[in-house]
Formats: sequence, C-alpha cells, structure tokens
Amino acid sequence: MPLFLATQSVQVWMSMPMPPSIINVADPNPSQVITDLIRMLSAASIDSHEDRTNTLVLKDWKETIMFGISSLGWVHTLSSLPAIPLAIYMFARYGRIVPRSRSGIFYFISMLIGAITVFPIAHQSVSYVIGTATILLLLTGYSIGRIGGFGRAGKYLETISLSLTAFLLMVPTVTETLTRVPDGNPIAADVKSPILLGAQAALFVILIVGLTAQIIHLRREGRVALIESPIEMSGE
Repeated sequence: MPLFLATQSVQVWMSMPMPPSIINVADPNPSQVITDLIRMLSAASIDSHEDRTNTLVLKDWKETIMFGISSLGWVHTLSSLPAIPLAIYMFARYGRIVPRSRSGIFYFISMLIGAITVFPIAHQSVSYVIGTATILLLLTGYSIGRIGGFGRAGKYLETISLSLTAFLLMVPTVTETLTRVPDGNPIAADVKSPILLGAQAALFVILIVGLTAQIIHLRREGRVALIESPIEMSGE
C-alpha cells in the first residue's frame, strides 16, 4: 500500500506543471524536491476541495433560493401567511382581533411561529426589533383578558396590542413583496422607492384610522353596558 501511494503521488507530481521557480533542476536536492512535492500536492488538494465546495454551495444555493429567500426564510414566510387572511376575517366580522375565538387561536399560532423564525434569518437590527415587539404585543393581547384588575382598560389594551401585531405583520410583508416580486425585476427597486414608501404610508394611515374606529366602538360598547346595567338591576 505505501508503494502504491508513492507511485500515485509521483504520477500526479509528474503530470502537474512545475515552473522553474518551484523546483531547482540545476541543483537537485532530494529533501527540497520532496518538500516541494508535498507543498504542491497540498495546494492541489486544497484547490480541488474548494472547487467541489463552491460547486456544492452554488448547487445548494440554486436549489434553496427563490425570490432571494432561503429555505428557513420560506418557513418563516409560509408560517406567517395564514395570519393575514385570519386578521382580515376578524377585522371584517368583529372589528378587531378576538383572541378567544377559533380564528384568534390560529392567528396566535401563526404569528408566534412567524415572529420567532425572524431571528435566525434577520440581517438587520430592525428585524429583531419588529420580532421582539410582535412577540411582546402578542403575549400582552392574549393574556390581558385573563388577568383581573384592568376592567374596561383591559379591552382597550387587548384591542390595540393585537391591532399593532397585524400592522407589524403587514409592513414587512408589503416591503418584502414589492422588493422581490416579480423575481429579477421587482416592483420596488429598493427600500427608498416611492411606491414602497407610499404603500408603507398607506398602512400607517390604515392603522391610525382603524385604531380610532376601534376605540370609538369600544367606548360606545362601554356606554351601552353602563346604561343596560342599572336597567337589569331595577328589573330584578
């Protein structure tokens, strides 16, 4: 076996180009020749490994990247998407996100997975801020109703917190969609595109108008409850 390896090494060495600067033919020193041979074989092995590695990385990149999104990025995207129609449904039916409904439960699961998976794929500090804020608002909105002592204020905190989670969901969703679709020629060239800035401004206006409408609705519900409560007590 050692003889076979030595023969193969010599064959590889002889088949490789050897500039005069590497091996001194005029003064052949056996130890120097062996040292040069080892160095050349090591360099060839490293180059070959790097070429194979680059090929595998490129192949893996082509297989896992679409619209500039990695495999883990797709997990984040697909887990977050169900929250969008669920939020639209609850806003249309109840005027707010209702945590103790079936839709609200699925919304919580989708949003929580989406917010957690932001951290492994985030490239900017703002992504960590959005992910952390989403988790905190989500936990606040879903737990405030189970904690006593807040009274009517608890309903306001619940409604506002969960509406903000929907806003924090839509801002990056719209941003990523406009800057990536269609693939190779996105609608918005960069984050400073007028189209993208206009879309983000529209989302902010919708948030302000929506929160205002929700607060007005909650105040009316509170007044109705105060009026009906004495009537029920007098009837008893």
